[in-house]
Amino acid sequence: MKELVFEGRDNSIDLLLKVSTLTDPTMQVADLTNVTRMVLTREDGLAVDSDKESAIFDWATLATSGIVSIQLGHINLKNTKDKWRLVVFDATNDKGIVWGDTDFQIKVEQKYADNT
Repeated sequence: MKELVFEGRDNSIDLLLKVSTLTDPTMQVADLTNVTRMVLTREDGLAVDSDKESAIFDWATLATSGIVSIQLGHINLKNTKDKWRLVVFDATNDKGIVWGDTDFQIKVEQKYADNT
């Protein structure tokens, strides 16, 4: 999966989180109501943490729809393409769960020269 971030813009990356269990292997929309924290980690160790950057992540608005919106345009990520993982925390998973079975890429596009 590849996501695009526009530097300095309000565009969001919206991820639909799904889950299955041992008793029900069918992928179903995750309920994010009890999520307490999310961390987006890059393969080189850089992390964007909702505890430090609370305005970047919004999982509460569409919690029962399983959608998290992530606005990375206002963080200096540099114009690069890297692999990332999303780690989701709640009261019963205080060490976090790595979401999904694959990394995804975020490509950062710089602003145009006119800064509008």
